[in-house]
Amino acid sequence: ILIAIWVIIASIKIINPIFLPSPLDVLKQLWSMLISGEIAHDLYSTIYRLIIGFSLGIFIGVPIGLLMGYSKRIYDALEVVIEMFRSIPVVALFPLFLIFFGLGDASKFTIAAWSSSLIILINTMYGVKNSKKTRIMVAQTMKATPAQIFIKIVFPEATPDMFVGLRTGLSIALIVVIMSEMFMGTQTGLGQRIFNAH
Repeated sequence: ILIAIWVIIASIKIINPIFLPSPLDVLKQLWSMLISGEIAHDLYSTIYRLIIGFSLGIFIGVPIGLLMGYSKRIYDALEVVIEMFRSIPVVALFPLFLIFFGLGDASKFTIAAWSSSLIILINTMYGVKNSKKTRIMVAQTMKATPAQIFIKIVFPEATPDMFVGLRTGLSIALIVVIMSEMFMGTQTGLGQRIFNAH
């Protein structure tokens, strides 16, 4: 429906084609950029930043989420801090990341890691907290060790929520990487190409 509306608006030229070209013109331009390899370097740069940043987000978010979900003491100690950081829009933190990590790729990696790790952490934490208490009690009555309970019951039950966090975190990391390429100074990347085209 959206593409059909786009075609109608472009064909009757309600909006100047300089500002809203037709879908066919966009596809032709995209195809020529793919064939010439002009966009390949930008695509590689964005994917590279996304993979590094998202991987850092996983390495931060999953272990802390597991610990917070499993230990009430750690949860009580960190919950307020996590909730505070979660409420701050990541775009508002761009200047801080620039100050601490500079204009290079390090700032893009860390801002993608920051934004994705919080979502991964929270989903993992709630996945662990919502694991079935009856199964844990049954395992305890059968003299299972805390490590066995965690590995055989808690972790498998937390996995679906963890994967929801990973999926959401990946999309957030991609958005943040492209935004950082647009506004945090870089020579390559899809964000920079979008900004230049604008």
